[in-house]
Amino acid sequence: MRPSHVYQFLKIAIEKNYPTLLKSAPGCAKTSLVEQACKDLGVDLIVAHPVVSESVDFKGMPWVYQDAKLGRPVAVFVPFNQLEQLINATKKTVFFLDDLGQAVTTVQAACMQLILARSLNEHQISDEVVFFAATNRKQDKAGVSGILEPVKSRFHTILEVDVNIDDWIDWAYKHNMPAGLVQYIRWRKGPSLFGPMPTLDITNSPCPRTVTKVGEMLNGGIPEALRSEVFKGACGEAWGNEFAGFLRIMESLPDIDEILKNPDKASVPAKDKADVIYAICGALIERATKENFKNIVAYSERLPVEYSLMIVKDCILKNKSLASTPTWQKWIRGHAEVLA
Repeated sequence: MRPSHVYQFLKIAIEKNYPTLLKSAPGCAKTSLVEQACKDLGVDLIVAHPVVSESVDFKGMPWVYQDAKLGRPVAVFVPFNQLEQLINATKKTVFFLDDLGQAVTTVQAACMQLILARSLNEHQISDEVVFFAATNRKQDKAGVSGILEPVKSRFHTILEVDVNIDDWIDWAYKHNMPAGLVQYIRWRKGPSLFGPMPTLDITNSPCPRTVTKVGEMLNGGIPEALRSEVFKGACGEAWGNEFAGFLRIMESLPDIDEILKNPDKASVPAKDKADVIYAICGALIERATKENFKNIVAYSERLPVEYSLMIVKDCILKNKSLASTPTWQKWIRGHAEVLA
């Protein structure tokens, strides 16, 4: 299921109290989707990491006190920290068991009573609490040996989070990822965003998490001399070399200022130069403002239609204020049949 659809379901699951398990390869935004759904609904989020827990942690703290009525010591388990929060929650709360599949089986078993019976010994979990969990898959070489069958069946549904380029691009512009990175992903399609190569070697491969780290480093100002090696370390050798090359193309483009000043006369790359066209699009999107948006649209109309549509829509995704301009309103009216 694509991330935007997972997000939609998670909001329903929170409202209806549907326990839900998410699975995917590492770095595919499982945790981020849960965090975003909770944030947008204004609900509390408690994150637990069963992989560092012991099975007895879910019982509470053992305590002995002198019972005045019985006249003798009495032993009890006293809820504390997260368990106490689950019992006393007075507003909607998501309890998120992250990396559940890496937890040992005894800890997984300890979660069964929590998720289905919603009780801890004599203590009852608040009706305001809904249980979510996430895990990698066995084939991901992430230390997942599996999840106990009775644990799996306690969730209403198990959803696999897929990687979707359109969803990632929408997210990327909202989170200020560099336009050059976005256009590289558009140019190289799926493998540039998700090309998992599980290995025990100390190397990385592209996935939404690692690609996003590249965007953060670019925004932080990585010197050109370091880019290739740093990008290879983030997303693998082939990816790093190619993306560094793509950035060099962007930096050797025709004068972008000239395109912005004279959109009707500036040179347009040949149709078979897809990498150059994507690079120009990225450079223009990065610099789009209310003042120059009209000229960007004028230049885009001289490109093949698929690039023309992309560059204008991406400008809006990156800079929402452009949607209030007369240029955008005119463009919408002129392309209604394509956008329908």
